[in-house]
Amino acid sequence: MTVLTRRLLNCHEVAEWLGIHFRGVYELRKSGELPAIPIGGSWRFDPDDVQDYINRKKETHA
Repeated sequence: MTVLTRRLLNCHEVAEWLGIHFRGVYELRKSGELPAIPIGGSWRFDPDDVQDYINRKKETHA
């Protein structure tokens, strides 16, 4: 089995990337728009999922 060492982002890092309040990130997670992984009592986000979310928003507004 191959183990990938990929850095997952916390809510505040995603909020900074998207330019929104961290509570907005939780709302995106709750609505299913932004997938998240529960780890140790907090949520972590894959950078690829965040980029996919951005790309979907670009397509919607293009």
